[in-house]
Amino acid sequence: AFLQGESVALCGFDHQTRALDALYVEENEEDIMSFVVGTQCSASPNFLYHLVYNDEEEEITTNTIPFDGGEIWSLVGSPQLSSAFAAVYGPSHSKVASVFVLNDKNDELGEGEGEGEGEANKLEKLTDVVMSDKSSVYDCVFQPEGSKPVLCASSLSRCVTTWDVQKQAEIASLTLTCEQSQYHTSMHTAAAWTPHQSCKSIFVTMDENVYCVDTSSNTHTLSISNAHIGCVRSIDFNRNKQYMLTTTGDDGNVCVWDVRNTVKPVFRKQMHTFWGWCVNYNTFYDKLILSSCADGQVVVSNVASASSDPPQTPNSTSAGTNNSDSDSDSESDGDDDEQALVREKMKADGALVEYNEHEESVYRCVWANNDPWTFASLSLDGRFLINHIPSKVKFSILL
Repeated sequence: AFLQGESVALCGFDHQTRALDALYVEENEEDIMSFVVGTQCSASPNFLYHLVYNDEEEEITTNTIPFDGGEIWSLVGSPQLSSAFAAVYGPSHSKVASVFVLNDKNDELGEGEGEGEGEANKLEKLTDVVMSDKSSVYDCVFQPEGSKPVLCASSLSRCVTTWDVQKQAEIASLTLTCEQSQYHTSMHTAAAWTPHQSCKSIFVTMDENVYCVDTSSNTHTLSISNAHIGCVRSIDFNRNKQYMLTTTGDDGNVCVWDVRNTVKPVFRKQMHTFWGWCVNYNTFYDKLILSSCADGQVVVSNVASASSDPPQTPNSTSAGTNNSDSDSDSESDGDDDEQALVREKMKADGALVEYNEHEESVYRCVWANNDPWTFASLSLDGRFLINHIPSKVKFSILL
């Protein structure tokens, strides 16, 4: 990558961790970012940690909540409900899913007492998600749009269930008919709900393939065949440009697909030297794609060519007036050498910023919900980091 990034805040936990997501916060709390982390211990008590990052003070307030449901495998925040999230937890062979809400308003405002002193705060369960075939849950994802929270849960037995959180009832259920994997693993690993076209499509992975579930007709089709060498580990939709899906997998590649034509990706590059575990679009500036892998590295990539704001061609830039050309020249003159290099680098797709402060597998990396320049990352050894996009990159996008 072109730049090396550094964390601005960190904390560590005593247990193994692999579950992390950002939580929805109110619009008037622009300097406050909220995250939830879960521990994964088969023989020890497990915990949920509500982490509130104050960007102005660069401090993390941690609230510890005991969790008696067993190992926590994944967490996903609700886009509709403040401090609400779905959790997949329990023994590896019989995982279940539930939706919870944190009742710790003081901590949401950054006024918590600190780690270990907030155990009296309650964790309220809103609903259990019941799979129609009673199988072990692997992943959950919330419908990204709409006034009511709707959850999709998928299982290792290829069952996909949509669930109304408020009514605590199943909406629909479907069992995928999948192609035989050349790796013979029959492994489901990820799901993503498209934010476009009334959120009618859910994409789920099975081994190296990606399938599309149409919620309006409750049918499914093979969308992407052989997306990666090995399993597809993570997928995410671009909220700012229709049809664009990013994936990462065992081959370390980060790909961007136009789901209307999936013969080959519109972008593919090996960003990691080992398994890619997580990939996420920046919801504000979709040219930025965040990914993490099993070698402890986190990468921010620039994929402007497949974004909602592609680079201007020479013809389009020369079509302006002389005044605009002069403004551009004076702006370039005002750049220092490093800023000019960043601007030039961002004209091409590829790895932009590397973060190398984790020592073990980084299972999750997520953008803050209310700040396009901040993200969190979590590794298996319990290391949680808050990271910023370098100011040179930020100014290259904004100016």
